[in-house]
Amino acid sequence: MSNSPFEADGFERLSLSRYKRTEWVCILFVVLFSLTTLLHGLQAVYFRRWFLLISAVLCGVLEIVGWSGRLWTSVSHNPSLLAPFVMQNTTTLVAPTRLLAACFDIFAIVINQLGPQYARLSGDRYKAVFLFFSFSAAALQVVGSILSFTNNQSPLSSHLALGGIIIQLVAIVLFVALILEFNTRFAANRPINSVSIQGETHGVADVPIKLVLIGISVSTFFIFVRCIFRTVELAEGWRGKLATTEWYFAVFDAAMIVIAMFAINVFHPGVLLRHQPNVNHVTRDPEVEGKPDKEKPFIVRHMIILPFVLGGITRIKARWSSPRHAPTT
Repeated sequence: MSNSPFEADGFERLSLSRYKRTEWVCILFVVLFSLTTLLHGLQAVYFRRWFLLISAVLCGVLEIVGWSGRLWTSVSHNPSLLAPFVMQNTTTLVAPTRLLAACFDIFAIVINQLGPQYARLSGDRYKAVFLFFSFSAAALQVVGSILSFTNNQSPLSSHLALGGIIIQLVAIVLFVALILEFNTRFAANRPINSVSIQGETHGVADVPIKLVLIGISVSTFFIFVRCIFRTVELAEGWRGKLATTEWYFAVFDAAMIVIAMFAINVFHPGVLLRHQPNVNHVTRDPEVEGKPDKEKPFIVRHMIILPFVLGGITRIKARWSSPRHAPTT
């Protein structure tokens, strides 16, 4: 039995880390993820692109936590430590789903700028569908990751995580297909409906919008490469060659996400579309088209649900504290 809550028990637990982490590699990626995450946070706040705080910034924070766990394992020289393994195995597996969600949201903005009539789905429905894919993939990966350290890295844990990665791959393929269809229809001026909806306009694909599309395309490509690597890795299992060789993970997981994050930094929608309204500003009503409201920050807009949440909690507490729910002696 272990003497520390941070240390795993049993022979299988002693090899949780599967290989010794290289300290300088861990430091390098902690620094790189810290730089891009800090830049994403500053850009999101300055340009008021609040959705990036819970997508790109959150991705970076999770990667920092994960690589800090790998660094902890490296400097401790103790492969039986459970806490850093939990940190790195869970966060690095889930983090890219949030960056992919940022790409979905940014493309929804582009759709509304160039013309929703050329898209298979409206901006809001488009986001809802792909966020469902994103959260489903993340949920399976989290469950698989948790099982990997609670059930001695059983095949079930890798299969669940693999299912999450496959969902992510399907989402990316569908995402790319919709981008290609939208760009083709926009260039040929062929809306989805034979008759354009009143009030919808044909936007102008100027240089800033093209650069934004390049940014999300580059980011999506490298996320896709990472997903291919993770698919093969998890198909082999936690004891396969890819999962037990450090440089594979460093190059085909961490480096891919670093490049994908910096791509959004460089081709940032806040910089390139700073004079364009946010996706929530756009309307199909011709009477108000081009007259965006002053949008409140993301956090402020969603605080409207706080009284309802607090009210519900109060009612539940009152019900369970009533005499009929009191415990009998």
